[in-house]
Amino acid sequence: MGRPGELPGVASLGGLGEYSLAEAQIQKAINSGNMDKLKGSYKSLDLDTDNLRLWTDDAGIRVINRILKANGFKPRSLELKESLESEINRLGTSLKHILSSIEAKNAEHALEKQDVIAMQSVVEKCNKSIAEYNSAVLKDLMTYGSGWA
Repeated sequence: MGRPGELPGVASLGGLGEYSLAEAQIQKAINSGNMDKLKGSYKSLDLDTDNLRLWTDDAGIRVINRILKANGFKPRSLELKESLESEINRLGTSLKHILSSIEAKNAEHALEKQDVIAMQSVVEKCNKSIAEYNSAVLKDLMTYGSGWA
């Protein structure tokens, strides 16, 4: 046993005051099996991203963002993200069509095909959408903070 007035297990945890006391109580509960019967034991945590940002974002901005989201507002970057995803899907579809229709045996001949030339406009539009999206993300980050709901 330890000194008079010392709780069992506290000294063995390094004597860090309240921290050791809490650790001793947790360890005691684990050893006695009290922790095995807790609701949700051995299940993964459902992490709410809003709570994870609690200490990094301004509270006022978080409230404003929740109100805006509840009223159907979307930042420009989220609107552009949806259109960008459709552009990328369109580009993928065009590429699949070209690859399936090419009968050429070498790359030089394939590049002369009309489909490949027409796809350049799809690629250019996709690149323009990516640049616009990246710009909007930076603007939205400055306007709404990192805690958009």
